Amino acid sequence: MDKEASETSEEQIEMEEAIDKASVEMENVVTKRNFYRKKGYLYEKKTIDDKFDAIKRLYQNNNSEAIIAIVKNLKQPMPEIKKFSGHPLEFRKFVRQFTVKIVQNSDNEDEKMNYLEQYTFGEAHKVVSGFSHLSGEYAYQAAMEQLEERYGNCEVIANAFIKKALDWPILKAGDSKGLDEFSLFLIECKNTT
Repeated sequence: MDKEASETSEEQIEMEEAIDKASVEMENVVTKRNFYRKKGYLYEKKTIDDKFDAIKRLYQNNNSEAIIAIVKNLKQPMPEIKKFSGHPLEFRKFVRQFTVKIVQNSDNEDEKMNYLEQYTFGEAHKVVSGFSHLSGEYAYQAAMEQLEERYGNCEVIANAFIKKALDWPILKAGDSKGLDEFSLFLIECKNTT
């Protein structure tokens, strides 16, 4: 029985050390990058604080596996979402990134709509902005449906690939780099269908 208590105590000490280390790393990150400025506005980054609060809650519940998973997640680099301009060949990538970073981490439709407006520009931003005067619950869903219809439709994507293939520069004899780029493009075409 004494051995089990010792193992539990050692495991708890290891967890506390991991949390302390994560806490120090989090404080450094939060103080350095808690806010960012864009076009004269100051924005607060919430994701790091949210993760740290989750660690605290899990520690209180003694869920060591979940704590370890979150600590590993904290050590990963923060992926960025590439802004979407309205090019159909970039739409699926944008939706995947937006879903992972924003949709899965927010239950608030107004917040999702605000992020959707921030992460679009050009024609796509005009589409999204057209729904910004509606309530968040309806606006986000309607904007995503409109984006899907305009840029995610299989026919639209296929036409974009055809146009890109027809606009491809003529390959010259001995242009191995050009041939390699064209073969990568054809692989992308194949994987999309």
